[in-house]
Amino acid sequence: QLLYAKNFVGNRYRYGGSSLTNGTDCSGFTRGVYKKFGKRLPHSSSAQRRYGKKVKGGIKNAKAGDLICYSGHVAIYMGNNKIVHASNSAPYPRGGIKISNNARYRRIVTVEESLNKEDKKKYFLEKEIPSSFDAENKVLKTSQDNQQNLKKCIIKI
Repeated sequence: QLLYAKNFVGNRYRYGGSSLTNGTDCSGFTRGVYKKFGKRLPHSSSAQRRYGKKVKGGIKNAKAGDLICYSGHVAIYMGNNKIVHASNSAPYPRGGIKISNNARYRRIVTVEESLNKEDKKKYFLEKEIPSSFDAENKVLKTSQDNQQNLKKCIIKI
């Protein structure tokens, strides 16, 4: 399953914005993503810093879905030192929602755990596709009898 937040990568940055599709700033982005899970966040990076439970050990113990709080900026941790966030700088022409490969690209003020473990597992953790999955035909490699049923199920989903 893809990260929900990744659906918006490439969309534009807009200061003060809160639309995940038409333009948002960093706190509007995290607020919009968390809203999907029924969590209410303020539209301010400094206020979001005080929202959740502080992660002891900071970035070393961060889990996918945690908020990474910087001075004047906030992002969502993806794991493996990556973040997804709305930024007003490159690589997109005028900034935008992007994935950065270095969560420590600037000084981290705090890491906040704002979702419970079940929500994180359900919405943020990417799942590996089984090696028996045939992407071209959208079926699991199983006996011939089961392939047609699986194909129908996967296409309906």
